[in-house]
Amino acid sequence: MSELGQFLRNARLEKKLSLEELQEMTKIRVRYLEAIEEGDYKVLPGSFYVRAFIKSYAEAMGLDPNEVLDMYQKVNPVPEEPEHAPEPLRPRSRSGGGPRSSDQTSKWASTVMVVCFVALIVGIVYFFAYQGSSGSTGGNTPEASPNRLTEKQSESPSPSSSPEASATPQPTPTPTPTPEASLKQTETTKSLDTYTVSGTNKLEIELKAKDKVWYQIDQLLDTKGTKKKLIKTETLGQGLSASYTVEGGAFINVGKQNSIEVTVNGQKIDLGNASNPKKVKFLLESDSGLSTDSTGTDSSSNSDTTNSSTNKTNSSGSKNSSSNSNSTSGTKSGR
Repeated sequence: MSELGQFLRNARLEKKLSLEELQEMTKIRVRYLEAIEEGDYKVLPGSFYVRAFIKSYAEAMGLDPNEVLDMYQKVNPVPEEPEHAPEPLRPRSRSGGGPRSSDQTSKWASTVMVVCFVALIVGIVYFFAYQGSSGSTGGNTPEASPNRLTEKQSESPSPSSSPEASATPQPTPTPTPTPEASLKQTETTKSLDTYTVSGTNKLEIELKAKDKVWYQIDQLLDTKGTKKKLIKTETLGQGLSASYTVEGGAFINVGKQNSIEVTVNGQKIDLGNASNPKKVKFLLESDSGLSTDSTGTDSSSNSDTTNSSTNKTNSSGSKNSSSNSNSTSGTKSGR
């Protein structure tokens, strides 16, 4: 162990520091710190790092780094010569290969330039040759185009047959002109309005409460509207709405006619502006017998057939109740 290493080690032991703790303080590896204390400077990367590590060691121990470096220089008086010694070796290693490499690079550069120049000339020649060939082919293409036109013209009669084939399915859209549902007021009183609905077999009813209002909606079970089945009765709050789908005719009873809006199949029903109760009956034209072409005998026969159908429905109570319950649906929403 060298005198400098023993001096630094004693300073470390006086402070009761381990090499690991000193490593945390100086950021120098433990094996380098051990080499400094042992005086084995060959382990360190070089004389520059030896001086730097010794200086950091001394500063960590609270010693004067200049005095510690003087102690190191006394032990190693010529630390800088090995650093300058390798400098002549570098030119020697490069002296032999430097000119050769420069000559080789110049040769490579000249060959690359020649190759690029030749490639440029070939590219120019190829470009003009391609332009000439494209021009010649361009002159020949118009001659072939009439043949294509004639072929298309000869094939054009074939589409004439396709319209005939396509025209045949056109009559299929005939179901589209379905009659639109229309409402016609046939009778009106102070408390009851009667409407005839044509063009549909169900009613889309929407109720909108302008104010808090009571209402009741029934499904009509006969053509005269005397037999009814309750669908819904409730008090509708202001701003709320309710919608129903009724198979067949319907009967609506409202507490205040000016507090509710009634829309049937997209058509708004005028209930009036009074605050009185109002009843509205909606009969399907196919069931009411109010068509202008129907006669008295026809209406009576219709009533007989409907009465017989109602008798049948009354004789099957449970089945009627289930079918009637399935024939109507309603939803309510708040707005």
